[in-house]
Amino acid sequence: MGVLHRLYRAEVRSRRIVNGIRLEPGMQVEFQSPNFNNPLMTSEGRQTIEDAFMRRYGISIMRANAMSIVYLKVEQL
Repeated sequence: MGVLHRLYRAEVRSRRIVNGIRLEPGMQVEFQSPNFNNPLMTSEGRQTIEDAFMRRYGISIMRANAMSIVYLKVEQL
């Protein structure tokens, strides 16, 4: 039996411009993660969110220093 992956959505909460990266409220990505907890709380989950924003918007959430519950709302779908 394989690993169960859950579907999540990460959404930017507020406008932020850092290191030349502009984040706008409502920017969102959907991604899968095998975590039962909030993916923001694990290094694997944070990397999955980073990769999803890079694929969709071509931006680095980590470089924008926005990989936090303060700037991102993550919910299980």
